[in-house]
Amino acid sequence: MQNPKWPFFLDLKKPLGNGIRSLRIIDPNLPDLAGLLTGEKPVLYTDYSPQDWNYIKDLCEKLKLKYLHPEELYRKTGFHADGGNSGRKMLLIGKEPRKLSLAAKCWNDSATNIEWGVLLGYPECCVKAYVKWRMELSREHELINLTFDNSPRKGPYYFGLNNVFNLFSRISAGETGKSGRLSDLNKEKNIFISALHIASWHPCSYACPRSLKKAVKVYDFLRTYAPGYAGMLKALLARPVLFFGKFEFAVFNGQVKDGLLSYRGLEAPVSLLKTGLSEKLRRGDAARVNAGSLVIKKGKGRETVVPFKKPPILLNFSA
Repeated sequence: MQNPKWPFFLDLKKPLGNGIRSLRIIDPNLPDLAGLLTGEKPVLYTDYSPQDWNYIKDLCEKLKLKYLHPEELYRKTGFHADGGNSGRKMLLIGKEPRKLSLAAKCWNDSATNIEWGVLLGYPECCVKAYVKWRMELSREHELINLTFDNSPRKGPYYFGLNNVFNLFSRISAGETGKSGRLSDLNKEKNIFISALHIASWHPCSYACPRSLKKAVKVYDFLRTYAPGYAGMLKALLARPVLFFGKFEFAVFNGQVKDGLLSYRGLEAPVSLLKTGLSEKLRRGDAARVNAGSLVIKKGKGRETVVPFKKPPILLNFSA
């Protein structure tokens, strides 16, 4: 299946709710909607443009869902990944008005309220890990690195927990420019970073059993109603990734064995990785991360050693 083009409408294999035969991929993100409809998410949080309101309202009516605008209710503005320049609004969607109201109250109290994260359907262990990172560690470490630190080294990790491209809750207001550049680069390849995930949360570990259970259930829903789209997501997510930083990573068509990445080339999505490093990786066919460097190989030829104060991490999302 080719990647869907704007306006991101996707035909369903079978109708959903009251005769819904197509869905937008974003606003709300389709995996988030799947989580709500499967009962894995009590409340769905989406960020949408005003011109999309009629679609969202009609969707909620056909699926018998309730909604609430917390920014209007509490007269304050939440974080918007566009930097607040397009008039995007925050919306909560759910089946139970009581939980919607409670979620809005928790958000108003604090965006790092643990109960807020749990109401969004995220495992409590993962919410606590995220809050600790946001409150204490975000200036020192990227969230992906900390998740990796809590994970078994051998892998492989389930592709449904690949959160490398899930930027919304990892960026600050000062980073929206880089986030926009990353999105634009991938739109040229018809890939929409904001929709590129199965799990809409950040797992505390890539082996977290609660996250695995939820992500598998969401993916099964996608396979049932949109098998082509589910297959496309898997093709993009089930790859080894060298992660250098929030906006710098490399995705490979390859495999990992005993810490050695063997590959046939680089794949999309692309990042803001420096051109020189990207070219070195393209000229190689194998790579290994050492304590203070990245070693790139090509056949039996010479090795290229790239020194790093903080070497990248190798994430094997091939399961």
